[in-house]
Amino acid sequence: MSSKINPCSRKKSFGRQGFDDKMGRLTALLTALNGNTHMPRPLNPDLTKNWKITLPATLAGTVELYLFDRLHNKPIYGSRAKLISSLLQRWVDEQQAAARTNERKYSDARN
Repeated sequence: MSSKINPCSRKKSFGRQGFDDKMGRLTALLTALNGNTHMPRPLNPDLTKNWKITLPATLAGTVELYLFDRLHNKPIYGSRAKLISSLLQRWVDEQQAAARTNERKYSDARN
């Protein structure tokens, strides 16, 4: 009498790996039907610079709540970088506008 394991009698695992595999197959099928082969990240014409900053935990938590994707149960990829970039760009624009108005005041005072 041999004690071989019957491969059909093994319990199927319905854990995370099975779910990801099904979602991967579904995604592959949908992309094949739509004609999309891949979705590359858009090119950024500007160079990037990594900054490491320290924020108060309450502020960081509040920001992450607003940037949270409930469907995927995590923050939206790149949303913090986009937020910080847009806020800093607005600040730079304000500083440049203030500098131009100060230049005008200075040139008007000389005339």
